Amino acid sequence: MLVKDYMQKEPSTICGEATLVEAMDYIHREGVLTLPVLDGKKVTGIVTDRDIRKASSSSTRELHVHEIEYLLSRIKVADIMSRMVISVSPELTVEEAVKILHDRKIKGLPVMENGELVGLITVKEVLEFFAELFEKNEKTATFELKLNGDTDKLSKALEIITSHGGNIVGALTAPMGKGSHHKEIILHVEGEDVEGLKKELMGSDLLLAAA
Repeated sequence: MLVKDYMQKEPSTICGEATLVEAMDYIHREGVLTLPVLDGKKVTGIVTDRDIRKASSSSTRELHVHEIEYLLSRIKVADIMSRMVISVSPELTVEEAVKILHDRKIKGLPVMENGELVGLITVKEVLEFFAELFEKNEKTATFELKLNGDTDKLSKALEIITSHGGNIVGALTAPMGKGSHHKEIILHVEGEDVEGLKKELMGSDLLLAAA
């Protein structure tokens, strides 16, 4: 699954010459947390709701109301934005985008193609991706299997799933615990006999958890 399939295709943007007040109003009105800053078609920075809150609180401490209004109207988006823009390609996988968001501790990634902004992927789209990946109904179940790269165990698990008429509709790997080097595989399986499948996987000592 690729970024281009889940990104905001027409993301909200702002220019560097906009004031802090305008940025505050825009974020509140549009309900966005991340705004790419554009100069023409070129992305020159990123401004987030956190940048705006930080700038407004640090700049207005111990000031009167009229002084606050004047000061905020003088601060430009270009003064508070992050100029180090981390962007991704629309052809990147969503999983890779998630890792960048996590590792960099950021809320959104501009999606660039041929030097131009074509989209934005944020934590919101990531959550929608995972919600869709593991969408449940009465004929689906999610299984966490303790395989840790063992291809024989994986073959055995797939054999059991097939024998129960199961169809794998989603899959990903994850650490077995925070910071763990051991991996588990999470499978989202659809079929008529998910309960029977669950019991056999549990009896085969492959199952960590099921939902």
